[in-house]
Amino acid sequence: MGETDKLVYSVNEAAELLSIGRTLAYSLIRSGELRTLKIGHRRLVARADLDDYIARLQSRESAA
Repeated sequence: MGETDKLVYSVNEAAELLSIGRTLAYSLIRSGELRTLKIGHRRLVARADLDDYIARLQSRESAA
């Protein structure tokens, strides 16, 4: 199973996939722009939520 085949990612992995830093990733999470889920004590980002975030960015770009 490749890295992009996973259903959920740690915040660090999600940041790496988005080519952003960990601090910015947590900022996006706090602002509600990037949704997460909690499993036990871990904060995880679902692949679908990464895709949704990217789609919202693309639609903002095309609207500008």
